[in-house]
Amino acid sequence: MHSLWFLICGMALVTYLTRVTPFAIGHRRLPAPAERLLRYVPAAAVGALIFPDALAGADGYWYASLVAVAVASAVALRTRALWITVGAAIAITYLVIRFVTP
Repeated sequence: MHSLWFLICGMALVTYLTRVTPFAIGHRRLPAPAERLLRYVPAAAVGALIFPDALAGADGYWYASLVAVAVASAVALRTRALWITVGAAIAITYLVIRFVTP
């Protein structure tokens, strides 16, 4: 029970520190390489969340997921638009499951 309270207090402290740090530091610019690196964090986080499930497949349709990953990758490289990429992945998954599945 004590470890549970320790865990809760630790998480509260970390959450508090991440929210108060920008106010304590003030408005300072990061070095240019750090700013360039941080621009890729949202895409990397989305990829880390989606990629394992995409490889696992939707209810046994692993081939539909692989085709969707390939198409989404091509669309993402071409358009650089998140919503178009997600829409293309959803559409191609539906089309493969609906029309290609025996």
